[in-house]
Amino acid sequence: MQIEFEFTTSRTLDSTRLMKIPPALERAYYAQLLSISAAYKENDDIWLSWIQMGFSTAIREAPPGTAREDRIRIDTEPWDRWVKIRAESEKPHYLRSLESFVMRLDALRPSYKGKDEEARRNLLAADSEINQILYQSINSRIQELSLRPAEVKLLTTAINDPLIWLTDDEITGISSTVLS
Repeated sequence: MQIEFEFTTSRTLDSTRLMKIPPALERAYYAQLLSISAAYKENDDIWLSWIQMGFSTAIREAPPGTAREDRIRIDTEPWDRWVKIRAESEKPHYLRSLESFVMRLDALRPSYKGKDEEARRNLLAADSEINQILYQSINSRIQELSLRPAEVKLLTTAINDPLIWLTDDEITGISSTVLS
């Protein structure tokens, strides 16, 4: 299955902002996959290897141990006032969940526009739909893992970053289209 997201922007995004959109989508996808899928849910090693790999925006790899058929593939097509991102996966359930997450962020845009990162994060984390899509299963899974406090903080930050990156004030709207 393939979904195309179109991010409309107020101006051409600088490279820092542009390069955060694909990893934001990837992190949200993998966080859901690893916390819900029976193949990964009980696998502490995959979570630990993901933490050890790190969460730099330059890393464009699936968490180590993710099966090839479970991975998401992202293509980016930037233009002056929009960016198209095509996300493809053999797991339509998780791709649709990603789409629901992104479209919910867009629906909430008027409530967080102009707010700083902390205010946006708090507002979005309190939203029942965002909570259901992204946080419920992930938070329960993080509590089950035997992680040190620094690892919990690193993972929590990595999960929260997509909320900030996809709600940047330069992004004025998001649409999605199922391509296949």
